[in-house]
Amino acid sequence: MERIFISEIPSHVGKEVMVSGWVHAIRAQGSIAFLLVRDRSGLAQAVVLKSSGDGSLFELVKSLSVESVVSVTGKVKQEAQAPGGYEIEPVALTVLSKAAPELPIPVVVEKSGG
Repeated sequence: MERIFISEIPSHVGKEVMVSGWVHAIRAQGSIAFLLVRDRSGLAQAVVLKSSGDGSLFELVKSLSVESVVSVTGKVKQEAQAPGGYEIEPVALTVLSKAAPELPIPVVVEKSGG
């Protein structure tokens, strides 16, 4: 499958795509995990449910660290609450390069609202 840039996701709703990039953020809450992937064109959210498949994809997402490099393959769906209004329901996740759990210098700095 050919990789697309994250900015191309809106034109692939309902189709299976592959995006690659850096892990920007991970939020695991109970039985759901949100994975934000960043490439040069933007951010994409992938949502993994613990109940999907055998749970190995969920555990893999939870084990990732920020700035790891991944390829995510899955179906694009429209979701108003997702960054950019779209999200990927992954069927496969490949870790291309795993970053150290804590990088010595923060790579992504969150800006405060004040």
